[in-house]
Amino acid sequence: MNLSRQVQLILTEGKHTGSHKFAFLRAILDFVVEKNPREEQIKIPLIYLAEKFLTYYWLMYLYDIKQLTTTRAFSFYRHLDTIIDQLRMPAVKSGSLSEKDIHTLWDTMKRQEKLSPKVTTALNRTRITIFNGPVKHTHNVTIKQGPTKLDFYEYPNGPPYVVRGRTYSEFYKNEPTFVSLHKRYIRELKEMYFWFDKAILTAWAEFTDKFPSNREKVNHTGLTLLQIPEPKKKNLAFFRQHFKTLGVKRCAYCHGRRFDAVDHVVPWKMVKNDQFWNLLPICRSCNSSKGDRIWKLSERAKKLLRRSIKKIVEKLDGYPDFKNQIVQHYTHIGEAPPLRDHRALTDALYKITISRIEDLYAMK
Repeated sequence: MNLSRQVQLILTEGKHTGSHKFAFLRAILDFVVEKNPREEQIKIPLIYLAEKFLTYYWLMYLYDIKQLTTTRAFSFYRHLDTIIDQLRMPAVKSGSLSEKDIHTLWDTMKRQEKLSPKVTTALNRTRITIFNGPVKHTHNVTIKQGPTKLDFYEYPNGPPYVVRGRTYSEFYKNEPTFVSLHKRYIRELKEMYFWFDKAILTAWAEFTDKFPSNREKVNHTGLTLLQIPEPKKKNLAFFRQHFKTLGVKRCAYCHGRRFDAVDHVVPWKMVKNDQFWNLLPICRSCNSSKGDRIWKLSERAKKLLRRSIKKIVEKLDGYPDFKNQIVQHYTHIGEAPPLRDHRALTDALYKITISRIEDLYAMK
């Protein structure tokens, strides 16, 4: 059974996971694009799924908190409340959520020198809820012919252990439970990313439209609940100056016009972060033409990208945000970052971006 058929069965026939099956599939899509995995068997940490689930359900918080008090979904709201309280962020509590709040929440958590016991408990309980719900139930879908076991992912037989960590990075690093994707489906996930994304959102919107509180809203559809806020792009003035310091005057793409902006090589629409190894100088004309697409990099552009990475790596201690990006990446792959070996770190970060660009460009 190919992946498209399996996703279709989950969306149309699965009866035991409620709205969580949609969140689970979307989290898998996010992981494949964000991490660009290449291993024989792709392992998604359970804490990654927990972070995505809490993010996806954020905007639904305002609409259904009373209605969902007896369902599994309500546990996500209670865990959000706990985290918000512990991080002392009262501005993002009941009824006053803004588009940037969810990203502020996670940024704040990841910067904490020490997580409180209540936060780690909330994260652990979210993990267990996800594992016992969509991770298990989506694997076995009941259709008219009877139960059908899907095979595009696997999960451990035993329950997840409680994770301990003083910081979010330690918590992530100590995660022992993974959902494993089979490599034969990775290419299909990348090639059909936008189709899967739209199919999941459409089915999820139809599901949320059935909520009683939603049917009462005249100008309301389930899509309103699923418009997950995008993080705002950071001010890239630093990088405009950074490229000037490198002596760059021309656009990295056309090499003719003067650059006057900074471009996300892998578009912001696909990977919503300002990783410094994914940025290049661009002129206004190319910026307008490129839009949300990936352009093949010339050898000259590749050399400029490597120079840019090398320059920042050599002064990494002065840029804590960039250092945190690197630590988070190496935590995910289970390796210690070679922070003192500038050449090795530059090579690794350069290869990460080039492989991602070439993979996604080839599958556009």
